[in-house]
Amino acid sequence: MTGFLPKDMKDLEDMFYNQARLEDRMKYESWIQDQLSPEQEKEIKNLFSKLGNCEKIPEDDSKKTFDFKITESQILIEVTTINLQLGETTVIDDKRIISGKVRNAIKHIKDKDASEFNGYFRGGVIYCSSILLSLTSLWDILLNPDMRKKIISPDLDYIIFLPKTASINQSDSRTLYPPLVFVKTTLISKFKDNFPNNYMIIKI
Repeated sequence: MTGFLPKDMKDLEDMFYNQARLEDRMKYESWIQDQLSPEQEKEIKNLFSKLGNCEKIPEDDSKKTFDFKITESQILIEVTTINLQLGETTVIDDKRIISGKVRNAIKHIKDKDASEFNGYFRGGVIYCSSILLSLTSLWDILLNPDMRKKIISPDLDYIIFLPKTASINQSDSRTLYPPLVFVKTTLISKFKDNFPNNYMIIKI
């Protein structure tokens, strides 16, 4: 599953300069984006802290585990990222491309194994890069009810779209693009009562 990962620095250099390995490079860059940084882990734990103790779930090579669990509220959390990849700047605002990115990120969350957490709410946080936000109409797509129905999965209990912190046009990214929380009725009151006021809570 991770055969594209470089074996050493020489292999990494070859991956970036050898055109025949462009596919490996794109897979590697995508993999890097999905690695949870210490700052992101701290932010996720703080965001969900009022709902209980947000614990990191140990990785298991035999299955695709969620990133975090909150036992008190019975919530599972997966964290991923969407960004513009190499070569995509020529189709920057293609709604089909952007919608596909959202679907892929949601599929990434759906594919996680919740078998040992029976009855838990399933969902995740999708970080959105500042480049993607500033160069595309991602937020407009997500806020369009018709488009939203096509890309938000009914199999999950919640999805949070969280802009990565950055300055866009001399303004904070989360001021220009308030975090979007798509959530089912069963979790709305929990999220409304415990998330920051600038988070837009939207029922799905």
